[in-house]
Amino acid sequence: MNIFSSYSLNRFVVGTIVATTVPLFLSIPAFPQSEETPIPLDVERDAEQSSRFWPAAQTLTQSQFHLLSRVEEAFATPDPNRVRAARGQIILNLGQLDRFLDQQNLAPQTCGAVLSGGSQNSAAARLNCHFYAALQDWEGMLPLLDSRLAMLATIAEVRPLPLVSGESVMGWGGIPAQVKGSLREPATPLNAPLPAVEAVPLPLGRSVKSALGDYQPPLPPAVAPLGAGVGQVQRLESRLSQMKALFPSAFADFVDRQTLLAVRDLPPEQDPDLQDYAELLAEPYTGIASIRPATEPPLLVNRLTPSPDPFTPLLPARDRGFQPTLKLEVTTPAGEPTLGIVTSELDYGFLLPLGDVPLAAVSADLQDLSLPPAVRDFVLSYQPPQNLEALQVDRRRFLTGKQAAFLPLREPLRLTAPLQLEQTYLLRSLQFQVPPLLQTRRLTVSGDRRYLAEATQIDLLLVLRPIARRADGSYRMVWRILKEFPNPEFENLWEYIDQ
Repeated sequence: MNIFSSYSLNRFVVGTIVATTVPLFLSIPAFPQSEETPIPLDVERDAEQSSRFWPAAQTLTQSQFHLLSRVEEAFATPDPNRVRAARGQIILNLGQLDRFLDQQNLAPQTCGAVLSGGSQNSAAARLNCHFYAALQDWEGMLPLLDSRLAMLATIAEVRPLPLVSGESVMGWGGIPAQVKGSLREPATPLNAPLPAVEAVPLPLGRSVKSALGDYQPPLPPAVAPLGAGVGQVQRLESRLSQMKALFPSAFADFVDRQTLLAVRDLPPEQDPDLQDYAELLAEPYTGIASIRPATEPPLLVNRLTPSPDPFTPLLPARDRGFQPTLKLEVTTPAGEPTLGIVTSELDYGFLLPLGDVPLAAVSADLQDLSLPPAVRDFVLSYQPPQNLEALQVDRRRFLTGKQAAFLPLREPLRLTAPLQLEQTYLLRSLQFQVPPLLQTRRLTVSGDRRYLAEATQIDLLLVLRPIARRADGSYRMVWRILKEFPNPEFENLWEYIDQ
């Protein structure tokens, strides 16, 4: 009798129950399924020569990396819905591993000798034994996630969700409503959710009253990462690294964690084909980023985890820790998605839609684009004022669209543009590091003058292309930096501060 027969039956029953009674897992992108056709593999007959084994093993290994990233986040998040989603994906992954191992000629009792034998055994035999050990490691994750879920039930609601296809539920006032369940949405906090208050930009040197007066938001929960879960994740991470090293060079290409994070939770019908951008993303000064909506629903946060920067870094951090980022956001002023530049403090710039132009085809001199000569010359030759007061005047002209009145342009260059998938945009981004001394605008003494050296600007020209839209309204974009303009120092800062 096959050693996996009874285990496969039990796993099939569990998977059927989950898929039947809790179809909400269908709203989560499923991992690539391994082929159901048995893979004939005889380890004693040089299994690495099999043309069907390695592609299936590569797909299954990549899904392990994807799942590990999800589980690692589930052990650190205060959102129980992420824990539930990760648990469902583990159950699906166990079924994949079980079916794959059921097709191999594997004797589990020999795996200890195979793994300790090193290069004396074939790579396929060692990989199969690693799969068998990973199956047990993933099983050990389930009780840890159950414990985590029970603890998070004191922070947010953990209740059965409606079907993904929709259910009629009783709403407020006894009025039935048709709702759909999805673990993509964060769980509802048990305490009062934070009100969605529009952020007011702080002008330099001026104080602004809070939108809600003396309102103090409730203290976010402090959720420490589960120690046992962290250890289990590290064990699996080490095992997957060993498995990755066993693959032949023809099958050694795996998607890294950053890319997995960027494309996670995309709807299946909008999942981009990253192979189309693999060659571009391998070049320097390129990347993939998430552009978030300007107004997002309040989320559960963990005060023990530092809030990540909502914007993707474009270049490494410069002197004094200044790092330029892709400061863009998505708005829907008239129901249509619009891409816009975030103009915090002194930052500004302009956007130009280019149409369906490949990113790799755009050169730094913009000669291959069908732009009016005056626009092309302005994009490449514009220099922001180095006097801080003149810079703010120039910036206000761009914000109000009045720069055409004093620049050699017939039409103003906007900070926003209609957002469309598979279209390319040209972005001139000017970002500034404003020291606190300029923000407070207080009188200075000679000892404070050294802090003015922190005033820095970075001026970049880049192209970007939206490739997918997520269910939460954010977009995935591939970007490429074309040019970095010189960054001269500011002038007359003392006159601005001491006036």
